Amino acid sequence: MGSFSHNFNLIPTTMKHLFNLVLVLILTAFSAMAYHTNTDLANSSDERLIVQSVDDERTNLPTIKAVEAAAADDQHEHYEAAQKMLSIIESKRDDSDEMINTYMRGTHPVPLNPVPAYITDISVDLTKHKIIKRRMGADMDKNYRLLESDAISKLEKIQQGKIKVSDSPDVGAGHIKTNKKKSDKIWTDDLLGRY
Repeated sequence: MGSFSHNFNLIPTTMKHLFNLVLVLILTAFSAMAYHTNTDLANSSDERLIVQSVDDERTNLPTIKAVEAAAADDQHEHYEAAQKMLSIIESKRDDSDEMINTYMRGTHPVPLNPVPAYITDISVDLTKHKIIKRRMGADMDKNYRLLESDAISKLEKIQQGKIKVSDSPDVGAGHIKTNKKKSDKIWTDDLLGRY
């Protein structure tokens, strides 16, 4: 172990930067396989509170993107703290996605691929709840406490078949699902052929 760290210190700085960039890209790729990304989490209205809730070292990094940038730069003053912050976010995301998979097992093949937007929203809400609860505990605001119960309610409805999250048409991709058959046509081919 000591020889590895000693040898790592002999690597030129540009190689270290490249190594750290590759590491962040790998972590990003793994989070892309999750039900939501850091970008989804950052786009929520609670980004600042999320970052503060994982900022154990009091870095005051303002955004998730700033945390990612610090974690990718081993020369940054908050390099190690930022890596820890991303690790906490990833851990809470994994916990949330496993909770979703637990509800989906038996009715849907998991992990879901592609990920429906509805599931992404549930995953974001569960992750926010877990991250904020980590910092605030019992003092957590009522609205944040409700995130988990609302998400679980949605998952139960999916499990019971009351909400369908798969086989839905992707209108943006040009797919439209209809309940009409060829025999339902009012203007048949024969009738149209007369004109």
